[in-house]
Amino acid sequence: AAARKKAAAAAAAAAPDIGEIFSARHETGPEGLSFDEATATLLTASAETAHGVAAADAADALLRAAQAEVDALVPGTNPKLLPKALKWCSTNAAALCSLLDLPAASGGSGAVRPTLGLARLRLLQLLVTLVSAKRPVLSSALAACQPPPASRAATLLEHFAAASLLQVAALALVRASLLGGSRALREATLSGSWAFHHSVVAALAPELA
Repeated sequence: AAARKKAAAAAAAAAPDIGEIFSARHETGPEGLSFDEATATLLTASAETAHGVAAADAADALLRAAQAEVDALVPGTNPKLLPKALKWCSTNAAALCSLLDLPAASGGSGAVRPTLGLARLRLLQLLVTLVSAKRPVLSSALAACQPPPASRAATLLEHFAAASLLQVAALALVRASLLGGSRALREATLSGSWAFHHSVVAALAPELA
């Protein structure tokens, strides 16, 4: 019991303050976004607006917060307990994954081709961070998303095959899901009738052999 209390105290001391994360200034990131503002923006975004600046700023802020919390996780602590940003992500995993989807084509000769957008790249990076946390609650939430995150990443690759940054992010997500994720997440990643983009398969083949 004493050891558990000591580990819990160490985790609390190491956990970054969520307010400091969101109010800190970053040379390349949005400034002044509160946790509530960032999460509210993402919850009200849709496939049609996920390429916009507001969604990109919010996704970037949440990514930095989640990464800071993952970096501060203390080995040996209760894996079911999550700090604030990671807990929010586990609760809203389905909503986050849905923002990777492209808007439905409106049809017609004047239809505008969907834009990838920085927000979707940041969301892919966020999902990699969540998988790398190796927390059962997060893995279960991601495994429950349909289609699974890696499937959505592969679909994006089909539409934006020339986007090198997307290829890197999608490859990282597939690798993390298959090689570092839970059994449920691996099974969800491999399920369904879809196929990974050829570049993902080729890059991962040596590791999966």
